[in-house]
Amino acid sequence: LQRTLFEQLTGGTMPSDANPTAQKQLAALQAECKGRMFLVILDDVWEREHEKQLNCIDPSSASKLLVTTRIRGLIQGCDEVSLNLLSPTESVDLLLRTGGIVDADDAAAEAARQITDLCGHLPLYVSIVGSVIQDYDGGDEWQTELLEMLRLDRVGLIDDATDGDGGGMVERVVDTSLDMLKDDSVVAVFKSLAVGPED
Repeated sequence: LQRTLFEQLTGGTMPSDANPTAQKQLAALQAECKGRMFLVILDDVWEREHEKQLNCIDPSSASKLLVTTRIRGLIQGCDEVSLNLLSPTESVDLLLRTGGIVDADDAAAEAARQITDLCGHLPLYVSIVGSVIQDYDGGDEWQTELLEMLRLDRVGLIDDATDGDGGGMVERVVDTSLDMLKDDSVVAVFKSLAVGPED
């Protein structure tokens, strides 16, 4: 990730080293960022050490580092903003929109409510399940089948579901999210800046 981040920030390749270490690569990153302005986003960080190894911004510049994490207090000395889960209504709306369901009848709305409850109203999980609904091609079998799959094995649904060409569920969620933006320039910016777009 350090090498990829270096390429994205500088447009060049990180100088090779006979004995590369994370610390040497971080120093190279920091040297390139000195006096320059960047917005670096680290998404879904689970360990403090990962933020330290990728935090290359120059603190004397107007650069900013944005870290998303599910772990409160992971990064010391920063401004922390807590985000709440989606409301039940927002969750159902996201599920149905991601699933391509425009006009939901009462049965579909009730199934969506139960599904989002099982998803814990987590936006990413709701989006993943919504993309599974798209596989039903307008059929309403998802209202019972998908609900039962979630009740039996919530994790297996994400791990096992792949599309016909072998692409993973996460890739499908990212593609679906980008398609919903309806703005080619925003999609191009995302694709050119994201180090690990699947994250």
